[in-house]
Amino acid sequence: MRLIVLLFLFISTSGFGQWKDYVISVRGDTLNRVDLKGLKQGPWVIKVAELRGERGYETEGYFENDLKEGVWKRYSLEGVKIAEENYRWGKLHGSNNILPIMVVWKKKADGPLIRQMHRHGAGI
Repeated sequence: MRLIVLLFLFISTSGFGQWKDYVISVRGDTLNRVDLKGLKQGPWVIKVAELRGERGYETEGYFENDLKEGVWKRYSLEGVKIAEENYRWGKLHGSNNILPIMVVWKKKADGPLIRQMHRHGAGI
């Protein structure tokens, strides 16, 4: 009887330590999970801050055993979708959808209108 109780306790406590690290999102989802082996698992959101004039962005997608898998979406920090990329076994796979170039007209303080071309959410 004592052996059965010890066996039951051993099995029930082994399920508590599934994730080494994780983040709870605003909606209550578990994001950015790292398992006990240190491998990224499940849904992830990666934020890249602005750096040296390059606009920042945020990517979201799914990791399996530390490799990107499936559709990964890239958004500007304002929330505009910039691109969709497909991954398989951690490498780009198949078709990727990068949004088209947009034209922006800017007027300098004492000068003419200047035509600038940018990708959506980049460098405006």
